[in-house]
Amino acid sequence: MDLASLPPRPLSLEECRDMEASDQFRSLVPGGMFDLAESDRRLVPALVFVTETTVVAAGYVLATDAEPSEDGGDTAADVGAGGWTVVAEYDAPSQKAALEDQVREAGEELREWARGQSWPDDPSSLLEAL
Repeated sequence: MDLASLPPRPLSLEECRDMEASDQFRSLVPGGMFDLAESDRRLVPALVFVTETTVVAAGYVLATDAEPSEDGGDTAADVGAGGWTVVAEYDAPSQKAALEDQVREAGEELREWARGQSWPDDPSSLLEAL
């Protein structure tokens, strides 16, 4: 999945709903969400995207979290710019039960990845980016 079409910031919950309604995705499953103080908006920095052919777990790396990778395969997110990164990607099974299992597995990998991120305790400072 090409993440270049995503905005260079975490998504709002409203944007996630709009994307899911666009028929480009079979489903979008938030893997994490922040309630923004003094706002009715929610920030979604981790998602599982489900299309007809793939299940992709993706997360937003803050610029302050970014470090070069040891193998030298750096992306913009790895070297300090921040941005979306693919955490896990699988072929989407055609059977419903198998697809649900695959989405669940991708979500577990995404949650494990998210535990290692240094997102702010109060993400309200990110509200201006929305």
